[in-house]
Amino acid sequence: MESLSANISPIMSIYRDAKGELDHLYQQIMSETPEFDSTDDSGSATALWRVSDPSIQSQISKFFDGRPIYLADGHHRYEASRQYQLDRHAEDPANKSADLAHNFVMMTLLSFDDPGLVVLGYHRTLNDVPDDKLANIKAKLSRLFESEPIEGNSDALIEQVDRLGADRQLMASVDSDGANILMLKESAIEPDWGPLSSSEAWVLEEQVLKPELGDSTLEHLDFMHDHQEAVERAKTGELQMVFLLKPFPLDSFESIVGGGQRLPRKSTFFYPKLPTGLVINRIDGEL
Repeated sequence: MESLSANISPIMSIYRDAKGELDHLYQQIMSETPEFDSTDDSGSATALWRVSDPSIQSQISKFFDGRPIYLADGHHRYEASRQYQLDRHAEDPANKSADLAHNFVMMTLLSFDDPGLVVLGYHRTLNDVPDDKLANIKAKLSRLFESEPIEGNSDALIEQVDRLGADRQLMASVDSDGANILMLKESAIEPDWGPLSSSEAWVLEEQVLKPELGDSTLEHLDFMHDHQEAVERAKTGELQMVFLLKPFPLDSFESIVGGGQRLPRKSTFFYPKLPTGLVINRIDGEL
């Protein structure tokens, strides 16, 4: 950002449009020939339309006036853009123009209710945890979760997590000794956890890992969305433990984030994602 004076990847935000109020505008826009149309090596097609009609722009702006927008992906990009803005203001505090380009950040907006929006699980991996601390982590898991052994390949494991987790909070743990379904005990939920108790990622990170690993948690914790690779590396012992998480429900996401609370990093994996560099937003000068 500093080198380019530009955003090359948008942050991703989502909004509620249960009535499909913008659908007719999108259909009108996409009835025209796109400015850009391409298919990448993976077979994913991308098309881009320019919206230059002032009437359509006005209707879209009016729709979003006062409507909550939830930051879904790109928190670090947002924070970097915010710091860039503060740094530029510090360099020229006398310039208070609202139209300075660095007062804005490029954003993709998607509807909660868009059937094309897919939420996938983001899994956790543990490695290089000292044996005594790993034993304490497993003991903490036993106090908070009921455990049942499960078998199968990576696809079978994730299918069971998704199916069994449809109506209760659970995840799967995998290591070189095998796999288990971990079901959160209702009796273990503390009142002060609030809505965050619905997030297995939050319970794992805040109530199991951080109390034992403290400030070094992120030195041992990593994130993967490829469950097949994660399971294979856990079974061979390359990773100490893997936790397979189900997709986090969008209604719970809206409730927690709308209430002003932050979910753990990489709680959700939204798909599709726009290619980097599809649109470049200059952040020098004025709009």
